[in-house]
Amino acid sequence: MFIINRKENTDKGHLTSVITFLTAPCRQVLTIAALSVIIGMSSVAHSADSCKLVRDINFNNRSGSFKSYTQAMATADFGTLEKNAAGDVRGLDRPGTTWRARNAVGNGVLRTNYPANIAGGTNSGILFDQKFAAADEAVMQYRIKFGENFEWAAGGKLPGLAGGTGRIPVGCTQNLNTIENGFSARLMWRKRGDLVVYTYFPNRLEPRQGNCGIDYKFAEVEDNRWYTIRQYIKLNTPGQKNGVLRMEIDGEVGLDMRDVEYRISGKSSVKINDFIFHTYRGGGANDTRFHSPNNEYIYMDDFKVWTGCSNPDADIPDETPDNPIPAEPETFSCFAAAKGLDDAKDNFASQCSNFARKDCDQLSANGQQWWVCSSQTIDDEFDQPIANSAGVVDIEAEQYARAIDSTAGNKGNAYRTGNVDIQATEDSGGGFNIGWMAAGETLSYDLLLTKARDYVLELRTASARDSGLISVLVDGETRLSNETIDYTGDFQAYKTLTFNIGELSAGRHDLTIEIHNGPFNLNWLRLTPATDEAPSDQPPEESSNCHQYTGSERTELDLRSTTCVDLPANLADKTLQVWDSDTHKQCNFRGAVESLNGNGMHQIDSNYESTTGLSGTRINFNASNGCEFVKMRLF
Repeated sequence: MFIINRKENTDKGHLTSVITFLTAPCRQVLTIAALSVIIGMSSVAHSADSCKLVRDINFNNRSGSFKSYTQAMATADFGTLEKNAAGDVRGLDRPGTTWRARNAVGNGVLRTNYPANIAGGTNSGILFDQKFAAADEAVMQYRIKFGENFEWAAGGKLPGLAGGTGRIPVGCTQNLNTIENGFSARLMWRKRGDLVVYTYFPNRLEPRQGNCGIDYKFAEVEDNRWYTIRQYIKLNTPGQKNGVLRMEIDGEVGLDMRDVEYRISGKSSVKINDFIFHTYRGGGANDTRFHSPNNEYIYMDDFKVWTGCSNPDADIPDETPDNPIPAEPETFSCFAAAKGLDDAKDNFASQCSNFARKDCDQLSANGQQWWVCSSQTIDDEFDQPIANSAGVVDIEAEQYARAIDSTAGNKGNAYRTGNVDIQATEDSGGGFNIGWMAAGETLSYDLLLTKARDYVLELRTASARDSGLISVLVDGETRLSNETIDYTGDFQAYKTLTFNIGELSAGRHDLTIEIHNGPFNLNWLRLTPATDEAPSDQPPEESSNCHQYTGSERTELDLRSTTCVDLPANLADKTLQVWDSDTHKQCNFRGAVESLNGNGMHQIDSNYESTTGLSGTRINFNASNGCEFVKMRLF
């Protein structure tokens, strides 16, 4: 379903301009059914025989699984990429430059990426433009699908036509020097799925304060459905308001403006000559109005630009394309963890949104109890990487949870089926390695960390060439960018590379290795705390603000001031008892007690608990019900 904006001018006997501001108090919105008679009144049409197709881009040759869409690939598809409307070509990785947005192509479509909690053209989507032969009339068309449950927020840019003798006016400040020598008519999505033309014209059709563009709404769309958008522009006679801007969606006219002044007097040199491929959130990077809490995608295909005609190939089918968007390729499992069951379920919903939750169970990790929810059955064979008691996580390369590979089939024919190339390794310890790694491939690993620390990432690699190049992302955030893989002389002569990747919180994380250039082999990876903690049997610092427990008697604790307790001896050889408070009977403590400088956690679900499963000399009480009083004993 979509809704389109139209208004009939009965005095002139045809459809005239509809100026729609998103802030206007009144808007006329009609459904398609109500417009079925009105639409036939549009008289602007020319023979398709006069059309000249100047841009025709599809991604039919980009079949198979999604892979990183690089600047070299985009140049092969679109031709020379220009920057007449932005300071750089953005969102397309090139040697030496990796962008935050992980744009990809596969299954015959382009998939643009909008990372969570950020906006702006350097952090999301793709930006470039292309000049074409100057014309007075032009039509642009493409297909678009917003990902399932797409978060619209305040909006984002989409491709559109433009023109000018030099730099194209598209920004709120740069237009002061360019607006008289050009125009732009990019599209945008707005709140609730509104689609608008976001215009920079030399003479505004309506007065407005500020320098930014003006919106003209033409449709409302839904997520997870394909649409075909068409934009028609006919330039005005310089200095006269007789230019045309018409927008169609799935063959229905949603906006028909016939009083546009694209060119002011004396500017006959301004022509339609630029296809602006801009798609990004916002807005500035930190403007939260444009942010989504989720990692989002938009799918696009079949870009066309004609000049010299107003309505080429008028019958646009309203149908889903033959290339439906698949789930991520080589996707096997995903899990999330938390101390509480409800939190683990919530984490799974946000962190594993492309998976169906199959099982939740409580697991012990280094003396701590974690609720784990997974897309696979949690049993004795559940082997997701979990930090050991020293905080170290060892991961075999072939134990990836998700992957993108550039070729079909497993070239090494070892360990597991799929497209990732795995072979028996000659490295010490035996086992398997991933080989034949190439640009555009990725490997993703789920892991569970039991404590927040700064971590070092170790990669065990081998290469007979010096061309390996990678980036590493944790939960979608780039931690390493364009790091080289060292030459070792042979694809089975291994070396351990070490990188600092900063602080990681306790809980589940997605670690992804993106390959920008190869080939090289990867045997294993390891996360290690950057610094060792003090031995667990050392006494607490004298300046501690924790409760100081002495002796072996039952002691009442008021947790309003602090929730931690320093102990006189290591818990490893002791019994810890916990009761409901006798002094403060207004609540009964429920939650958990955990070691802060050793190992272990114990759930407190009743009025008395006893445990010998903790170590260390400092503990912390975490209330799940808000109760701030408890009684304890150590002996």
